[in-house]
Amino acid sequence: MFRLATETIEYPWEVSGWNGYCSGFQQCSYKFTFTAEGNETASPQLPFVKASCQGSGPGPAFAQCDILETDDTPTAVSAKLLPSPPSSNQTLNGTLQPAEIQISVQHIDFNNDNIQWNYTGTARTVYNGEDAAAALSFSLKPTEIWGIA
Repeated sequence: MFRLATETIEYPWEVSGWNGYCSGFQQCSYKFTFTAEGNETASPQLPFVKASCQGSGPGPAFAQCDILETDDTPTAVSAKLLPSPPSSNQTLNGTLQPAEIQISVQHIDFNNDNIQWNYTGTARTVYNGEDAAAALSFSLKPTEIWGIA
């Protein structure tokens, strides 16, 4: 296993249609669309992937996202909510409460089937409710990159 410095890789990610909501004390859910722009000239090469993600938490386990589009590289996307300040509501004193989502992209190396890559990034957002009209979009980048041979 080896780790790469994240500043050496340009792999922009986009989250669109983010809705995060809570139904009780720390019983929160999310749904969003994730897109990672591919780059076949990077080293390591980076796959394009678009996925639909939804899950609940916070919790230790990642939820698998449904792949909507990808290039020819076997790729998986997963996500999980990280613990945030305790609140029983999405809002506290009229302010949307913070949410933190962690997203992971895993893929087989383009040139060597014996190498698997894992990119993980974290973004801070808010619990904005279930209303699609209130959906948010934001960008993030991987903060951890691991290769396994």
